[in-house]
Amino acid sequence: MKKHLSLRDKHTMENNLYIGKMIFKIIILFITILLSISISVSGQIINKIDSRLLNANPLIPQNIMVVMNDLADVSFAKCIHGKDAKAAYVYSTLILHADNIQSGVKSFLDIKGVSYRSYYIVNMIALKANLELINELAQQSGVNRILLDGKVMMVSNPVSSGRDEGHRAIEWNITHMGATEVWSMGYTGQNVTIGGQDTGYEWENALLKNKYKGWNGSSADHNYNWHDAIRADILLSAGTNSCGFNTSEPCDDHNHGTHTMGTMVGDDGAGNQIGVAPGAKWIGCRNMENGYGSPTTYLECLEWFLAPYPLGSNTSAGDPTKMPHVINNSWGCPPEEGCDTSVFNIMEVAVNNLKLAGCVVVVSAGNSGSSCGSITDPEAIFEGSLTVGATDINDNIAGFSSRGPVTVDGSNRLKPNVSAPGVSIRSCIRGTNNFGIWQGTSMAGPHVAGLVALLISANPKLAGEVDVIEDIIEQTAVRLTSPFQNCGSVSGLSIPNNTFGYGRIDALNAINLALPSNYTPYIKQNEAIIIDNAGSGLILVSQNNQKYRISATNSGSLKIDSVSNGTLGSFSLAKSSLNLVNADTKIIFKSPDNSYWQLNIDDSGAMTISSLSNLPVINSKIKTGDVLIADGIKGLVLKSPGNICFMTNITNSGRLIAIPSDCIN
Repeated sequence: MKKHLSLRDKHTMENNLYIGKMIFKIIILFITILLSISISVSGQIINKIDSRLLNANPLIPQNIMVVMNDLADVSFAKCIHGKDAKAAYVYSTLILHADNIQSGVKSFLDIKGVSYRSYYIVNMIALKANLELINELAQQSGVNRILLDGKVMMVSNPVSSGRDEGHRAIEWNITHMGATEVWSMGYTGQNVTIGGQDTGYEWENALLKNKYKGWNGSSADHNYNWHDAIRADILLSAGTNSCGFNTSEPCDDHNHGTHTMGTMVGDDGAGNQIGVAPGAKWIGCRNMENGYGSPTTYLECLEWFLAPYPLGSNTSAGDPTKMPHVINNSWGCPPEEGCDTSVFNIMEVAVNNLKLAGCVVVVSAGNSGSSCGSITDPEAIFEGSLTVGATDINDNIAGFSSRGPVTVDGSNRLKPNVSAPGVSIRSCIRGTNNFGIWQGTSMAGPHVAGLVALLISANPKLAGEVDVIEDIIEQTAVRLTSPFQNCGSVSGLSIPNNTFGYGRIDALNAINLALPSNYTPYIKQNEAIIIDNAGSGLILVSQNNQKYRISATNSGSLKIDSVSNGTLGSFSLAKSSLNLVNADTKIIFKSPDNSYWQLNIDDSGAMTISSLSNLPVINSKIKTGDVLIADGIKGLVLKSPGNICFMTNITNSGRLIAIPSDCIN
């Protein structure tokens, strides 16, 4: 019998049906959200993981780099002066930041019992992991991406022109760049430390032993002076090497490193003068096995250089005061060896952090010339690297020397920065009284590293001032052009160009620009100088006696014009520099719209102008004509707000340069 429902029963049933439908919709929505989250997470994991790892055998552990999201900002180091102070700030900031950001991932790995190595110079962790662990790591908080730790290789094998034995005079390349003239002035690189990362170094070689920082003349101490980043076979290596792994003293399994170090410091005291800076000391790091390495061995050496630590220790025992003044890198990292664009960023971060710490990073351009755009590999492609091309005895560019611009990263950056001798370079190799005559940009780079040592020995205040050192080297180079090769949008007749950069390095010109004694005497000015004529300004004279007028524009920027002759005003100095270190002694320009602008220098050495509404009561007003500093290698001593003094000058190309100096009262 059919039952009839009451109106109340119908309402109850309809309500229950409505509630049931709503619950069903909520369940469907919840499932949809879960699926969406799952798909989203899966997508992030795929995006985070290097495709080469995803395509590898999932059961075989791969060498990986877990790069974290958060990078420390150490740009404040630009306002710190002095190498040790810069390095201490960068080291402490980076290592504390990495410890904090990496703590979660390290705890996860510790629980799993997985060994790893933490890096602070780029905030990453390196380890071996199969695909299951890689996927788990990709889901950890703070992980940016997981990359394959590929292979790197020295700048393609330098060409040997033969072997040589016996004693010879000073090598042509040393004389050609002007190093011997600098030695005669008393500057040989003394009190400067050069770092080299390469295939290793034969430290007991007669041309290198007495230059090794770990040798005191009777015994060796390799702590803080040597590090070996090769602890296992590199995949592309032959499988054996003559040094072994994790060596406790310097060793070279190839000859390449020994040859490069010889060009930097080599001198046996018996007639073989092969080094640019024989008074300097060296420390070394091995980042390649038989000429091959990986991004992590490369990064490990860079990190060790920033704050060297003793044998058997780790980064927590690092001492940034032992960081070398300059590092030579005669190697490259091509894509086919694992260094594709995915690792460009971490390598560039490492270079930039080391540079901010006060260390000059010299890099060989590569041996893939002569085509335009053939500088393609880290570290040569980076803005922060001092990239070096190779020239011969007649200052011709070597056919093999790689050219700019840098296109592989889309920057179209002009490279190289400078060039140096790199053809038929005689230097020491392994064995007693053995020498090799090699050619390559690997041979050119060490000349620049040696020049850095000469500069700092001539002016110790340059230690840590990387931008200034690079400016000096570039601006004093012998200008060389390439009339038959225009690369990118830059004419081969321009300076700089993508063939030679600014030109072939010139040690004597560089030291003369940097040497404080060349700027004396100093004439002290006790009141502001107002150049009260919009058509006039301050005239400085470069090393090659080119005059440049500095003046102010209406928009408040400095204007620099080449002039044949200035208009002589009532203020002119001959054979002297102008001392403006007192607080009230400023140079004030008048712009075309009759506004007044005061010349300033900040703590980093950058020169600017600021608007003035009220002129100083006590002043020397120049109604007509220019203020003239009439001789080259003379200039102004200016004091920054942080009481840092700079000798400011103009280079041959019309670039203002500020060199740290004593404050002369």
